[in-house]
Amino acid sequence: MATFLTTTRISAALEYLIKQAQENIRLISPYVKVNRRLQDLIRDADLRGVKCILIYGKSDMKPA
Repeated sequence: MATFLTTTRISAALEYLIKQAQENIRLISPYVKVNRRLQDLIRDADLRGVKCILIYGKSDMKPA
């Protein structure tokens, strides 16, 4: 089942979802800046055999 997150508690929710994933992870975002902690969690999931897909836009968010 898909889970949609708002900005509230997104880091904690992402950590939980990545740690609990058993088959696949699909992260979709208009931009991406993945911190070191999330990179490590995704790498660990990959080592567990979880298929990881990251879909993102081509440009960073504009400050305005």
